Amino acid sequence: MQPTADVLVVDDDQPTVDFILEALADEGYRVRALSDARSALAAVEADPPDVILLDLRMPGIDGVDVFRLLHDRGLATMPIILMTADNHAMQELITQGVKFILFKPFDLETLLTCVAEALHAPDETQAQGASVLVHADPSNPPDDVHICT
Repeated sequence: MQPTADVLVVDDDQPTVDFILEALADEGYRVRALSDARSALAAVEADPPDVILLDLRMPGIDGVDVFRLLHDRGLATMPIILMTADNHAMQELITQGVKFILFKPFDLETLLTCVAEALHAPDETQAQGASVLVHADPSNPPDDVHICT
């Protein structure tokens, strides 16, 4: 097994982090984890990962705010996957320009597929963070938005 990509996991739920760390490390990914937004911002500035798995709801600065800050600072150059258990958050995330959404709870196959899709979607990565006006039915997201369920 060869190492593939560097993944940063940002989530305050330790069981979720443990599952992601083990699953991705077993697949050859280099994985690091942080439990808060401020540390994540510093880590991305110091050593940008190839992909970020970012929890939507965290104490203090939430995932959407981190996503916006990364974009505004020119640091959103890698795929950013927003993870959430809130099924009603999809519309908000799409309007914020989020291109990769992973709904919790997720299984191993869904996690691996979502990370692989994000790493192989350079056009969506370049377009992430651009605000989108969504008029469509939330059950039918735009073609450039990857919903992992």
